[in-house]
Amino acid sequence: MYNMYNMYNMNNKLKIPSVLQWAWQRCAAVMLCVVLVFLGCKEDKNEQKTDEESFVKNFESAPAALVNLEQLPEWLQGEIKTHIDEASSSAHFVAYKGEWDQQTIYNVNNVFQSCKVDLRYDNGQGIDPNLLESVFAKSKNWSLIYEYSGESYLVLMKSLNFSDRREIKDKYKFPDISGMNDWTRPNIIQERLQALQVPDAVLAEISTEGLLETCIEFPYLIDIFHYDNFQNGFEMLQAEFNGFREILKRPDLTTVLIEKYKWMCVDVNEAKSFRSADKGRFSFRHFVLEFMLAQDIVLNNISKDQEETLVLLSLQHKEIKNGNPDIFSGLNDFPSYLLYAKKMLNDNLTDGNMTNKLLDFVQSPRYIDQSTMNYLNNYVQSINKRL
Repeated sequence: MYNMYNMYNMNNKLKIPSVLQWAWQRCAAVMLCVVLVFLGCKEDKNEQKTDEESFVKNFESAPAALVNLEQLPEWLQGEIKTHIDEASSSAHFVAYKGEWDQQTIYNVNNVFQSCKVDLRYDNGQGIDPNLLESVFAKSKNWSLIYEYSGESYLVLMKSLNFSDRREIKDKYKFPDISGMNDWTRPNIIQERLQALQVPDAVLAEISTEGLLETCIEFPYLIDIFHYDNFQNGFEMLQAEFNGFREILKRPDLTTVLIEKYKWMCVDVNEAKSFRSADKGRFSFRHFVLEFMLAQDIVLNNISKDQEETLVLLSLQHKEIKNGNPDIFSGLNDFPSYLLYAKKMLNDNLTDGNMTNKLLDFVQSPRYIDQSTMNYLNNYVQSINKRL
């Protein structure tokens, strides 16, 4: 599978750069991250979380108990229909049901427009604002009962069983290397990288889920941007960090990556409450996760069912990214285009000049021209029509 191209030249090994080169690259990469944050994130006016924001944040862990619109109270049906009728294409409404003061209560809001809660009693009457502090502190048993954000998004939400989400307890905690900053030392780069390596004993015991979380929190993850294309940058991460080298050997890597990818819709809801810089880090780490999913070592070991799931998730997540411009920038679509290009080549769905253009793109994934992007977007639309 995916044997129409060669993603890298094994005879051209990447080398750890010199101190000056490394420092220059680091500065350039930091500037790129600043641009990413500027493009993908809006400045938060209030960095301090309020009780209400903390209350909203807790909904991301609420179990899904989705029901049809007709099964909701009439006042809530009307509220949702009004929202949908007035909505833009990026609308995303959620309704939750909970308990407070021995009563059933509801919360419904437009996730993309506001994080403000709209709390109602079972009859639709609004809860007195003076009582909200008690609701924030004492309400319980919340569950997601309705979600609107396009049909494919609903397919994803209904496929999630919140009780099955595994708690990852063995993520490796990197040591603090902030004191290793004597740049006059000729081997300071190697010393810092060596200090970040996961001990062999930990590598032997850590779960693939824990190792994946460790890899996407690697302090020098930004090195993926240091080279003339992202594939060379990803190979540099493997050269620098034994966690990446180890995880690419794991037989369950594909399964773990897809499982992590499924929960993006929940993770994004949590990220809405992040500060701007943290939103930038979230979108950057998600870029690396999706880039890993487009690696040959993953795609060459994927089952047919997993491949179908991955493509469907990618399409659904593209909608989520487009609907959250305060978190994601256009760069976050890049790994998706790489995945689509590889699938089109593997399935022999290209012809003529576009075959060569897609081959060039997957061999050196850094820049994608508008005609290639349009070609891949047409492919995405053709898949959506079949769903």
